[in-house]
Amino acid sequence: MRHGKKRVLVTGAGGFVGAALARRLLADGHEVHAVLRAGTDPWRLDCVMSRLSLHRVDVTDARAVSRATAKARPQ
Repeated sequence: MRHGKKRVLVTGAGGFVGAALARRLLADGHEVHAVLRAGTDPWRLDCVMSRLSLHRVDVTDARAVSRATAKARPQ
């Protein structure tokens, strides 16, 4: 990973703001892990889907969030 670039975890990445943030972070060269609820259509991320790691997580489930965070290892 290049200097200054980070591994980030974006919750709500299927929504308007989260998707815009994920796309911007990717454009800036960061490694992006996107968190979406099960059943969410990630159409806002279609153009960058191959460049991010997608995690389907119920954010009200602490264990599931913990697992996704451990897997993504955000900085």
